Amino acid sequence: MEEELVLRIINEKLEYEHIAPEWLCDGICTRSEYDEYCTGEMDIDYLTLEMMLERLGMNSMDFISWVDYDVYEYLEWRDKNMEAIRNKDTVTLRQLLYSDDMYGIVDVNGEISDREEKRWSMNPKLIMQFGVMAVSMLEWFEGRRKNAERYARQAVEYTGLGNSMEFEDEDTSMKMLSDKEIAMNVLSDYFEVENNLENNAALERTGRHLGQMLRYIDGNGRDIRSVALLFPYISYLYVRIQIMLGRAEQGISPCKRSIELMRTHNQCRMLEMTLRQYIQLMENLGISNRAQDEERLLKSWQEVLGFLKRLSGNVPDEDCGFAERLLRCGVWNGRAFVTEGDIIKLYRAREGITQKRLSIDADYSMRSMWLIENSKAKPQKNGYEKIRKRLGIPSGHIHSDIYCTSYKAYMLKYQIERAMMNWELEKADGLLDKLEKELIRAGSGDEVKNLINKQFIMDSRNVIAYMAKKITAKEYLDKCKKCLALTVDIENKKIDKVFLRVEELLIILHIAQVYRNLGNTEKAVKYSKIVIDYCESRNIKSQAYINKMLIAYHSLASDYRSLNKYDESLEYIKKGMFLDISSGKGKLAATFIFCYAYSQAKLNNNLEALNAYQIVINACEIFGNSNRDKAVRNYTRLKNKIESEDT
Repeated sequence: MEEELVLRIINEKLEYEHIAPEWLCDGICTRSEYDEYCTGEMDIDYLTLEMMLERLGMNSMDFISWVDYDVYEYLEWRDKNMEAIRNKDTVTLRQLLYSDDMYGIVDVNGEISDREEKRWSMNPKLIMQFGVMAVSMLEWFEGRRKNAERYARQAVEYTGLGNSMEFEDEDTSMKMLSDKEIAMNVLSDYFEVENNLENNAALERTGRHLGQMLRYIDGNGRDIRSVALLFPYISYLYVRIQIMLGRAEQGISPCKRSIELMRTHNQCRMLEMTLRQYIQLMENLGISNRAQDEERLLKSWQEVLGFLKRLSGNVPDEDCGFAERLLRCGVWNGRAFVTEGDIIKLYRAREGITQKRLSIDADYSMRSMWLIENSKAKPQKNGYEKIRKRLGIPSGHIHSDIYCTSYKAYMLKYQIERAMMNWELEKADGLLDKLEKELIRAGSGDEVKNLINKQFIMDSRNVIAYMAKKITAKEYLDKCKKCLALTVDIENKKIDKVFLRVEELLIILHIAQVYRNLGNTEKAVKYSKIVIDYCESRNIKSQAYINKMLIAYHSLASDYRSLNKYDESLEYIKKGMFLDISSGKGKLAATFIFCYAYSQAKLNNNLEALNAYQIVINACEIFGNSNRDKAVRNYTRLKNKIESEDT
């Protein structure tokens, strides 16, 4: 990872947003340490850099994708803890936290200890913060609720920002909280509420803190994706307190805002709980007739969940309480990272050369190269440069769509994506011109990085031209293949064993789409399966990769249906729908049910199809899914057919 470049982008963001570096560093490091990081006098560690990026509303995955083995080892430990928490697996969680390995933070006496701190290569505050939060969940699962509250509060205070610091009385414009810190604050507040249900003074204090958190997250210029992700959790707890204190009317506005955010920005994990809460609010106030829309939405969403349970046997989050849902929200996912050795191995496969050939070209022995590829040894800086250049490995930004060399480029890329999602094609085209000029101005000094940037711009222009119907499908297919060929050989028989960036997977999906439009369904299946096989084989949890998997699952469900392979279609419907809801999204659920209804109609299972179409019609209202009109037409046609046959 390129710390120097990322720090430069961070400084540009601070200057652009008029943010004092002290606010960014608060609780993470001192201002003098930050200055030394920027000048190169001190090396910044991964966790500190990750926290700074997140506090600024930027995703570390846009800048960092391969890490040193010690960082990877920690992220694996963190992922295992989160997996155990999600599964309420107290045995595994206890083993991870109480073990004698490097990151076990509970000693033999059951006390929190940073006994391994001297061996940690990363910020000990942030390692301890996550570890203590995990301990609080273990205590919660095992029924020691007071301990859970104490440890959660302790976790929050590692970076000095909690309700014990009277956060609600401070100037929030000078506070910077990452998504992780907000989630830990909410977890701490939740435990405090659960332990003080009869203590109105404690509920008042926690309610004030949550109210301040609501104002902070929704009025501080924060990325709307972050707001939509976390606001519903804060709101739910805040409204619950207002109901308990007899002030239900104060919960109406945040509850409605929460529902609006989830529906607009495709977040379903708290949807059912929040809709129930709003209905309860209206009942408490004696105006339940004003919750008719919410009652209808709740019924529609319950139909979706019931359909999934009937189809696959279970529903994500079905037995989860508030704390478990909060910790499933995705802010701690890190499964998309790989080690330096993995990157070398994957790019070597991508280039189609043997380990022996690479050893010779990079002046390493076969044994040394084997050790490096298996993360048992680290290459020297000069040696790695030889390997990198031989294999065409970018020195950073491997997952990202573009190689950002400035904050302006980073922002332009985000604006282009939003414009294209909203079909603002002329605006997107103009922004691409600006991005192209900015990338030239900022420069990268590296041929591989320039190719990555060229690929993003070329692909975006191709998509815009096709969406605007300025090129034919065949022309678009040819352009997509040329664009992909800039960085990867799609005809490589070992394509499933190489490293593929998010942008490359997206172009592969574009190729699948255009083959579908040209009527070559078998080719469309082939390319969609490349994406699925790649992501499934690596168990990737990054949201960017999950989004591509959802597109591929839907494509395969439709394509197999077109090929009259209904069993295969049903398999991808189940997988896609389950992934959509388990990832906390939910908008595509109606799309997958539509595929199911269409297949059932083709099989003459008319009543089953009719029922599924009705679910789609109702569910499309929740997230504004575009399949509603088609579902209404198909439902009407099928109903008339059934009535005609009955007559």
